[in-house]
Amino acid sequence: MNVMTLLQELREARRELLAAVEGLRPSEALTEKEWTVHDLLGHIAAWDREVLAALQERQAGRDRYELEGYQDDDRWNAVVRARKAELAPEQVRMDFLMIRREVEDLLRETYSEVGATTAPIHVSWLGDTTVDELVRSTSITHDREHAAQVRAWRESRRPL
Repeated sequence: MNVMTLLQELREARRELLAAVEGLRPSEALTEKEWTVHDLLGHIAAWDREVLAALQERQAGRDRYELEGYQDDDRWNAVVRARKAELAPEQVRMDFLMIRREVEDLLRETYSEVGATTAPIHVSWLGDTTVDELVRSTSITHDREHAAQVRAWRESRRPL
């Protein structure tokens, strides 16, 4: 995959997610476990931050990135949720927007050569993968999955 296609998909997935949460209050509960819009944006920003860190490791010539304290997604997500809960909604939203921009900038600057996104990397949460699949599964697919969840949540609240 070429980096321009990957970047386009990143932007499209983010637009889907932003459209899904448009007009919702940060405190709006979205799930039975009471995850709010605030929690969701913080959660996605945290995963994007880990993608950025892994890409930076790969850029530095290292092919492994270990997420400190990671045991499984559920435990890590709970830790992140608790940590982000203390932040103001504006901080979380700004981090959500800015960290994705940093991921895009690094991809554009570092992985623009043909085949660069097929570079192998090992990350705690996926195991052996490539730069392309890391970005695709942790950022693109992740945005789209949560966008679909929010759209379904909105649909379930529409009057009959």
